[in-house]
Amino acid sequence: MTLRLLLLCTGGTIGMAPGPHGLAPAPSFPDTLRAFVGDRAAADVQALGEPIDSANATPHDWLRIARALVERWDEHDAFIVLHGTDTLAYTASALAFMLGRGIDKPVLVTGAQRPWCAADSDGPANVRLAIDGAHTRRRGVAVAFGGRLLHGARATKASSVLDAAFDSPNAPCIAVEPGVARDDEPLEAFAPRLPLPIEAGVAVVHCLPGLSARHLQVLLDTRPAALLLCCFGGATLPSLDGAMDALLHQARAHGIALAAISQVRHGGLRPGAYAAGHLLTKHGVADGRDMTLEAAYTKLHHLAALRRPIAEIEASFARSLVGELSAGVPGTI
Repeated sequence: MTLRLLLLCTGGTIGMAPGPHGLAPAPSFPDTLRAFVGDRAAADVQALGEPIDSANATPHDWLRIARALVERWDEHDAFIVLHGTDTLAYTASALAFMLGRGIDKPVLVTGAQRPWCAADSDGPANVRLAIDGAHTRRRGVAVAFGGRLLHGARATKASSVLDAAFDSPNAPCIAVEPGVARDDEPLEAFAPRLPLPIEAGVAVVHCLPGLSARHLQVLLDTRPAALLLCCFGGATLPSLDGAMDALLHQARAHGIALAAISQVRHGGLRPGAYAAGHLLTKHGVADGRDMTLEAAYTKLHHLAALRRPIAEIEASFARSLVGELSAGVPGTI
């Protein structure tokens, strides 16, 4: 049976061409793409309005893409989203959470380091890989890039120049076996949740030597829906001469959800291993274990947009929803 495939062009380097002021979206790219797909699938190539500069992508853009897929869900067997590489991993993670564990079709997110029109473009190879991934009928969101398929909520950008631009530090690659479905989870009913993003957003704090209490206070004064702490190593953060304790207490008082991940690519958090991480335990900060920054950030956005109580947001953050974190006992730090 011929695969009914939707290729959704959202923007990015892959569809650009040189212009008088540098690279710019090429109006003919959808036709070029349609011709390239040829008889590999029954391809429907569509553009998502004005191209998105992925550096300017927002949660509202994640929602636009998800809605475009859901609106066409019954008409196609698989979907390929072409996207700029800068925030591709954020969009892939966001789609995984919005489409949910019950997703019953493949969604491949891809792009290119160099424009399609360039002689050495990696775009054709990435699109070909995405088509092969679509033919596996493996349900779920995946990133197709640099010869590998990666779980959509486990991928992170690792290089700004290499063809293998994305990596999955704590999860294996997905095998590409045409005609063989690979289902890692029991199938649930497809019930996408596409809530409007909240304006409060998610504030991210990267723990750094010399981090100031004033910096954190400014973030808290914006009243974010959630605060994501990117800790050192296994689960440590600076005390800021006692100010960190007070600031986390203040966040609790303001009803801000608290969550943490590690800055380290491999291994994730190891709560309780060091005294320097005791504040996480004291304030019940949700444990993101080995989630990527992209997955943790988009997951908090998604959970907050569902207008859940703070305790439910934190409990859901610490639990695997779509395979975004490795097996382990869920809970808080």
